[in-house]
Amino acid sequence: MFNRLCEFPLRKKILFYYLILIVLIFFYLLCLWSSTSTLNASEEKKSSYYQETVGNKAANLIELQNVVKKARPLPFKVQVPEISPIPHETILNYLNTHAVEWKKLWSEIKSFSSSDLEKLAALGKLIKTTFEQSYQDTKFFDSVLSKFIEGNLGNMIMVRSTGKEDTAEIANPGGNESLPAYPNKKAIAKAIGVVVASYFSEKSLKQRHI
Repeated sequence: MFNRLCEFPLRKKILFYYLILIVLIFFYLLCLWSSTSTLNASEEKKSSYYQETVGNKAANLIELQNVVKKARPLPFKVQVPEISPIPHETILNYLNTHAVEWKKLWSEIKSFSSSDLEKLAALGKLIKTTFEQSYQDTKFFDSVLSKFIEGNLGNMIMVRSTGKEDTAEIANPGGNESLPAYPNKKAIAKAIGVVVASYFSEKSLKQRHI
């Protein structure tokens, strides 16, 4: 075959090699497209998982961190805040274990009447008091959260809600609290109580019912 190629006129040889190059480029682009599609599907699955387990805000920050990691070197610094999200399930399990009466109290609140607002205030106080004691619980403050605290000694951190506060159906700007805290378990536990209780505050509930 090589002898036959050598017999081809130069123009035909060039066209032949161009054809081979085009075919190789085509297969390379096809493989690249296939791997990108698989990667995008995987990233969407991860994003959906984070939204369901730790909420939209945390999921968006995790996605931003991944984007920055994959980005080409830039002439300026891009920094996404470090986070240590606590799954919804962890919060609910802690409440169900250490404040079993919270569900009953919540189920009794039907309106914004003065009596129900008193119950709402009692519920908020119960939640705050319950989480203030969580700093002693090694299961709640697991190794991931403990490592995050140790890595931020000397820095103030923000304890925030991570629910769907602003969507096409609901507008709840500032409805849930965000609090600064020193990086120690006791301060963070107290801030978590305030943030979780704010989900059940009069302000947050009214804005979500407008």
